[in-house]
Amino acid sequence: MRRHISGFDYLRAFFSILVVVWHTQAISFLKEINYYLQNLVNIFYYNICLLAVPVFLLISLYLFYKNKLISQTSFPKKENDEFNSPIWYLDNYWYSV
Repeated sequence: MRRHISGFDYLRAFFSILVVVWHTQAISFLKEINYYLQNLVNIFYYNICLLAVPVFLLISLYLFYKNKLISQTSFPKKENDEFNSPIWYLDNYWYSV
């Protein structure tokens, strides 16, 4: 029996919508109304929308490793297990970004 985490589906859908909002600049018309709204729109765009892709990738990476951690068919088994842990891959991802 396979367990399905539906919360991740909702998060991924929400963050995909945020990517579309970022690329279309859908709420940029609010900048012209008020100075305070301009600041709120900038906070939304630069602090929330820009988190969408990294969070989406982390959720997808977690689900990938949850379903198939590391199998013999996809990756050869190495003697050093340090490189086979998901934490090692996440660390290297954030160091490369």
